[in-house]
Amino acid sequence: MNEKQFSKLQKSVQAMPLDDKIKLVQAMSGTEGVTFEVAMSSLLDGEPINKTGYDRLYKTYSSQVINTHKKYKGFSDYGCAQVRCIVDIRTAFISAEGISIIPGSKISKKQIDFIDNFIKLNKLDAGRLFDIVRQTEMNGYSVPYLIPSRKDEDTPRILLFPFNGTSTIKPHYRMEHDTYSVDRIMIKSRDSGDYRESSIKTFVFIRTGGTADDLYDLTTKVGLVLNECDNYDKAVRDLRVLNAKCSRITPTWETQGKQETDTVVKWLKENHWKVGDGFVGTAKFKYNSSDNMPVKNLQDEMAINSKIIASTTGIPIHWMGWVDLMSNRATAEELYNVINNATIEERTIISDGIKSLLILAQKMHINSGGEKINEFSDDFKVDLPLIDLGRFKDMVTAYHQLYEDEIISQKSYMNAVPGIDPIFEAKQIEAERKANEKLMAKKVDMNKTLNGEEEDKEETDQEEKDE
Repeated sequence: MNEKQFSKLQKSVQAMPLDDKIKLVQAMSGTEGVTFEVAMSSLLDGEPINKTGYDRLYKTYSSQVINTHKKYKGFSDYGCAQVRCIVDIRTAFISAEGISIIPGSKISKKQIDFIDNFIKLNKLDAGRLFDIVRQTEMNGYSVPYLIPSRKDEDTPRILLFPFNGTSTIKPHYRMEHDTYSVDRIMIKSRDSGDYRESSIKTFVFIRTGGTADDLYDLTTKVGLVLNECDNYDKAVRDLRVLNAKCSRITPTWETQGKQETDTVVKWLKENHWKVGDGFVGTAKFKYNSSDNMPVKNLQDEMAINSKIIASTTGIPIHWMGWVDLMSNRATAEELYNVINNATIEERTIISDGIKSLLILAQKMHINSGGEKINEFSDDFKVDLPLIDLGRFKDMVTAYHQLYEDEIISQKSYMNAVPGIDPIFEAKQIEAERKANEKLMAKKVDMNKTLNGEEEDKEETDQEEKDE
């Protein structure tokens, strides 16, 4: 079976129901006297069969996403550690300091409290945010959706459309105000392989992959370097084999003829010679080992693949273990700029998606008869700030001066400072102010009491003196 025939067979099998796929593959795998030059599992999940490393294997969006998930979970032959490293580091970069909600002047305290409670209840300030970002890194999209609150709660809950590695979802687009928006989610049927409309309506489609002119093949950055991850992993394993088989120090004896060779071999056997023992004889003895050129070639290959991965994903190369390649001694500010530039698009898109989710949660609460708020507000900003300590210090210094000179208000000052939650800080400041007022009032009362006691005592002393 040649590659063209297999490609045709693969497409036919992919269109079959899952149960029929499995039965066919099992039947093909168990056929006696027939040899297939392909992996039978590739008929199910699109695993590339050409693993020489010379050709690009992951040339479709589907194969990229499927194999990204397999490698991330450790289910693939090559590139598992590298893919997991890339996805987790970029997820951490994009999630940055967590969600920061910056309220506007028209949003009410009740609406702020509702948003704050929604974020905490759904862990958008913790693990759920990482789940959303990680999905966008692996799929090019994430679809968080809301379900009604439980009986003991009145705040909607967030769930995520799952991706199990073999099935997927497809967005349905419509033109709205000269731009495309997703109004429905289509789910691939396990039985027929066809797409059917999902019953979920309260969702937000967050797209970070692909391009504006291709709204279905949402290629990710990690999907573009799967080949390099494989090649890096193969070079590491080749290095292990090279060291295990070819780099051993081997003792050798140079003899002048068959008679001397036989004599040396006989002597070695009879005396059970081992490394470390001395040898006396006419044969020339020395230790041989391979030169360093094969090792250097493999190290160069690993470094080249690492550079390609770093330049594509925006991860500084020393974060992948190649500290010696940072020979220019880049400053922290320069590295911050690299990370910021590599993730600013994703952080902006995800921030906008989170805002849409918070607006949707307000509407869902109102429509379900909730009493916390009676109208929704979009007068707030969602940010995922990435903070560099040097830049943070300069920014705070500048805004503090503006605040001291009464050029900006305290609210504007708080909104401008990255890495803090203005809603939370405002509540804390108000709570501390009230606590300080109570404390001062208590001190005043105590002083009054003490002063009164002192006056009473002076009057008593004066009366005693008069008597």
